[in-house]
Amino acid sequence: MKIGFLVRMIVLILLASVLSSHGCRKEEKGSPVSVGTRTVYVVNEDDDTVSVIDGIAKSLIASIPVGKWPHYIALDPAGKRAYVTNGESNNISVIDTATHRVVSTIEGIYSDPQQIAIHPAGRFAYVPCYDTADLHVVDLTQSRINASIHVGEGAHSIALSSGGRRVYVVSLRDPQAMVIDTTINKVVATFTVGEGACGIAVSLDGGRLYLGGHGVGMWMGKGEKNMDIRVIDARTFKQLSLIRCGIMPIAVKLSCDGKQTYVVSHGNGELHIIDNVNNKTTSVKVGNDCRDLAGTMDGKWVYVTNRGDNTVSVVDVSAKKVVGIVRVGKSPVGIALNESTRLRSY
Repeated sequence: MKIGFLVRMIVLILLASVLSSHGCRKEEKGSPVSVGTRTVYVVNEDDDTVSVIDGIAKSLIASIPVGKWPHYIALDPAGKRAYVTNGESNNISVIDTATHRVVSTIEGIYSDPQQIAIHPAGRFAYVPCYDTADLHVVDLTQSRINASIHVGEGAHSIALSSGGRRVYVVSLRDPQAMVIDTTINKVVATFTVGEGACGIAVSLDGGRLYLGGHGVGMWMGKGEKNMDIRVIDARTFKQLSLIRCGIMPIAVKLSCDGKQTYVVSHGNGELHIIDNVNNKTTSVKVGNDCRDLAGTMDGKWVYVTNRGDNTVSVVDVSAKKVVGIVRVGKSPVGIALNESTRLRSY
């Protein structure tokens, strides 16, 4: 009996040693490790697809066929659905982010839908249409248009206030920007921005607007090139300052903590990182004809679409340099980022 007991003990000790050598660890409370995913969705205008990138590995993992001539993309607040505006087919492709497949299409988004913003509550999306000068309010639960609001000719760029009470719309061919109250779906204010405005963001407190643009006539390939981001008081609509940001800064987004503003200037292929306290700017060279960007929640990474190179640049914000390039589909424009983070204890 004693010999048998000793044999069993020796076997257990050896087994424990083998398991330890293969990295198996007993779970112990009090030692949390952050794990998660970072998925980047990129809209490719000229091959009617959305490229899916593993943002951590910096590698392409899927390509999703969508509608004709897609432009931009937005995620619902839960990150379960991605919505893609299709300019030629005049609809919205709805992608299941778990399977990377189109699961439905919202029809009748006339005509040439551009950027898309989703209300924080998740029910409504706001989509400006270039050809019809309308802003469509789309009920995502019913897959239909709930309201249409006339805005400016060549309606293109849109921004939501952090609480979702206000929508700001700027148009390439109309000098007036529109402010819409989302509780009544009506224009409640307008202010002059000039022709060629493109790209707008709202500060987290709702007090300031950051506005970019091509310049007068430049969206048609001729005219005076804009080189500034305008900082505007969101209550009085007076210009507070100008921030020099390369040539034709056309995409503007705030970091999640509101401390920085990210801008891409497609005229000279640069990402600009603005310190919102002192308006100082740092520039990072990215790709040709850069069009849009998405930043991570922790503010460490920014992904930039380069339409002229068919690539996405991965930028390390603290190092102020490109640390990766991912080849995607043809003519990438819109981009969105889906992140999930959880704590696992070992």
